[in-house]
Amino acid sequence: MNKLLEKLRKSRESKVPIGNYIFTISRPTEMDMITLPEGDQRQLMEALFKFVTGWNVKNLEIDPGGDANIADFDSELFVEWVNDKAELWSDLIAAIKASYNDHKQKMEDVEKKR
Repeated sequence: MNKLLEKLRKSRESKVPIGNYIFTISRPTEMDMITLPEGDQRQLMEALFKFVTGWNVKNLEIDPGGDANIADFDSELFVEWVNDKAELWSDLIAAIKASYNDHKQKMEDVEKKR
């Protein structure tokens, strides 16, 4: 993979604490935001959950017979797991949206200084 592309994608990442967890999220791009579904809350949440790219969830929190090691992140596994964690949804969605809004504000501030 192109090193500059890799660096750009990495620059969009941040870690957000939510409840007892720390999630790695990737800031949505302008294109991502304009193509988000409107109206249907479930479709919007599912679209935004794709921006979660990491976690510190333990195997035993997914599988009661599992161990205390951090589970390997897999986006499909994350969606299955988070579907039963309604207490995390609003904060997780808010963090993803905030990462976009913060970036947008920074870019607007840069433009004003030009």
